[in-house]
Amino acid sequence: MLEITLPKLSVNINKIATLRNARGGNNPDVVQMALLCEKFGAQGITVHPRPDERHIRYADVVQLSETVTTEFNIEGYPSEDFLQLIETVKPHQVTLVPDPPDTITSNAGWDTITHETELSLIIQRIKKTGARVSIFSTPTQNLSLRQNAQVPIESNSTPKPTPKPMRTILTTQNQRLNLIEKLPKRL
Repeated sequence: MLEITLPKLSVNINKIATLRNARGGNNPDVVQMALLCEKFGAQGITVHPRPDERHIRYADVVQLSETVTTEFNIEGYPSEDFLQLIETVKPHQVTLVPDPPDTITSNAGWDTITHETELSLIIQRIKKTGARVSIFSTPTQNLSLRQNAQVPIESNSTPKPTPKPMRTILTTQNQRLNLIEKLPKRL
């Protein structure tokens, strides 16, 4: 059995993309910000692309997948476009969120009992990419009482190993200040 080490800190960079989109252009650069997050100890990068691209854009996801060296987690509603993006990018983890395109923000989780069949098919499809699947769910008494709440998924694919986290040990205040001074003055 493959042992997978889960990251302790995965930074969601959607708000960085929101700021960039509000300013126009590419300031701040989401790829550079993701690399800085990794440099300063993040063990993963998380994005949540939406169909209207008000945060991370699908093109950003592709570029990040080619650049990020830690775990890459993509959250989202499993529309056909989203699933095709996952099949192209092949992230380490996919987090399924029940927020259809007309939803402003995620405010509830999946009812996994009601959507069990649909989610099972989606999970099977995602697992073929080698990604781990996580489900944003709302706990209910029915779910907690159910003995077999997880749907067994058979797959011939091998999960993508999680990259070793980058470790930066800062032992003195001066070392921390020196690194902070190297950050770009204008993000």
